[in-house]
Amino acid sequence: MTGRVFIKCVGHVTSNALKHGLSAVLEEGMNDEVAMAIRSLRNSSEEFFKIIDKFLCHRMRFHSKTDDSHRAEFWKALGVDEEILVELLVVDPRWDVGNQVLHVSSALQDDPDCMNRVSSLLTYFIRWKEFSATRWAGVGPSHRHLLASLATGIDYMVPLIYDTANTSTYYLTKFKELTTEGRFYVAVGSMMSYPVEWFSAQMLEDDKIAYLESISMDTWDAIAELVDGKLCNGFNLKHTVFRSVHTSMA
Repeated sequence: MTGRVFIKCVGHVTSNALKHGLSAVLEEGMNDEVAMAIRSLRNSSEEFFKIIDKFLCHRMRFHSKTDDSHRAEFWKALGVDEEILVELLVVDPRWDVGNQVLHVSSALQDDPDCMNRVSSLLTYFIRWKEFSATRWAGVGPSHRHLLASLATGIDYMVPLIYDTANTSTYYLTKFKELTTEGRFYVAVGSMMSYPVEWFSAQMLEDDKIAYLESISMDTWDAIAELVDGKLCNGFNLKHTVFRSVHTSMA
């Protein structure tokens, strides 16, 4: 008597889960749209370094908000590394999508090193991971890096590069073609991939579905604002993410 044992690659299982889970928000050509937008940013990273100080002179303002717990949750949801989180919460950058202004903590207003601290912090966000539509270790990080850069004003930096001498805009066209629908797809992918990442990495001590459930509506709203503050809200984003998660796990 003989038998056969079939072992299915976990990577293939999770890749299919991601593809299945994102199908509800994936439109034709959207993967290419997002991939090209991220690649255009990666290929133009040197140009962003050239205009950071100019960007801060144009757009930096001070705020006196103190909702630290919400901000920590927001940045952790976008995958920010723990080692940068302390300085991030001190500087507390908040991109105002409507007014196109970067607010930072008023605690820095009398700091003679204020500009350098904010500039140094922004360099952390001028980095993007190569886009992946299905690779389990690539979907979440590539989407979250893009969202984090949107949260620090990348939308304003791109046209600023166009208006600045001695900079190259050769690769930036594709980022300008990123649609609201593409951004929503990125936002959903950045969050719904957490449980799939947990499953793939067998991180049994960290239940990512429970993590998503613990995220406050303030954070969902803040992420939704990066998509389009008028057309998208936190409730809609959260609902779509959980629908995608349950679809991917089916």
